[in-house]
Amino acid sequence: MEILDTNSKQCKILVKDGKKYVIRYPRKIGATIEYYRSTPESEILGIIEKSDIKVPKVLYRGEKYSIQEYIAGELLAEKYEDHKEIDRSIIDQAIEQIYLLSNLDGEELIQLGR
Repeated sequence: MEILDTNSKQCKILVKDGKKYVIRYPRKIGATIEYYRSTPESEILGIIEKSDIKVPKVLYRGEKYSIQEYIAGELLAEKYEDHKEIDRSIIDQAIEQIYLLSNLDGEELIQLGR
């Protein structure tokens, strides 16, 4: 097992048995105060996933950290930095995810914020 360093204090890459995972730590404002937006992140991902929206699966959720699946990818800004035409299938995937997000019943998300 190996933990790869990243540029983020909230996110590290765990490599175990040749597979990668993401370790997420709650953001801190100070030494002991959690940043309010990071607290329910793993719960929010679970709610969003139920609506077939592509998000990393939460594999473990604990008080000090959570572990999510690792999804390899590349940033569109880097892939298309020379301003060449974006592949239509990528545009269609983005449209589908935005459509699913816009139709998400937000009541469960609202309850988390209370």
